[in-house]
Amino acid sequence: MQEAKARSEIEQKYALRNAEAVPVKSYIAGCCKPDGQYAAGRITSIYYDSPDGRLYQEKANSDYIKTKVRLRWYSSIRGSAPAGMVPCFLEVKRKIGSTRQKLRHPVEVCASDLSAPYQSARIAELAQLAYDQGYCPPFKLVPVVVISYIRHRYIDPVTRSRISLDTTITCQSANAKYVPAPSAVTLNEAVMEVKGVSSELPPTLLGLRRYVRKNAFSKYSRCLAACYGPMHDQD
Repeated sequence: MQEAKARSEIEQKYALRNAEAVPVKSYIAGCCKPDGQYAAGRITSIYYDSPDGRLYQEKANSDYIKTKVRLRWYSSIRGSAPAGMVPCFLEVKRKIGSTRQKLRHPVEVCASDLSAPYQSARIAELAQLAYDQGYCPPFKLVPVVVISYIRHRYIDPVTRSRISLDTTITCQSANAKYVPAPSAVTLNEAVMEVKGVSSELPPTLLGLRRYVRKNAFSKYSRCLAACYGPMHDQD
């Protein structure tokens, strides 16, 4: 089995309204190249947290060091239900200021486990991989929410930064044991991510400043805030 690898880089996020996603996508497509290997698709993740939401609180409290643990898989934009054994990645993503480090461990998971993550012993057991990768929190990790979105990926021809535009960000379900959530919540925002060696917006994308605003956008915390209600909303 392939070993987990760590990757460090600067990640900047820019929030925008869903209504602005079309012109932003057109602008990016006009000046950047589609990612040759993964131009577009749907990403679905099961996020883990402690039973009392400590990883969520790291983001809510704007801690300098923040961690996310998730089981992620990829599909077409139409997002057809997975079948058979599904290639997935157990990821531990740690953010220190604006620098991030992500560890990925490839695993195969039965589609039936992915479709019922809160009842699956296999999904619960996979949290152990986070400990195997060196993340050893003093609490148990449990599956909390399932989040999906559509991602379009590009490469900036000047800086070689990797750019992604994530739209239709939806909390498909939440673990009723820990989160008082409706069956689904779709955010009213999209997010553009720029990953590279600089903390500034690439010159190629400066024309987007009228649409986007730099924001420490977390899909996990935004979806949980939407589930919990207005008292947990974040800027």
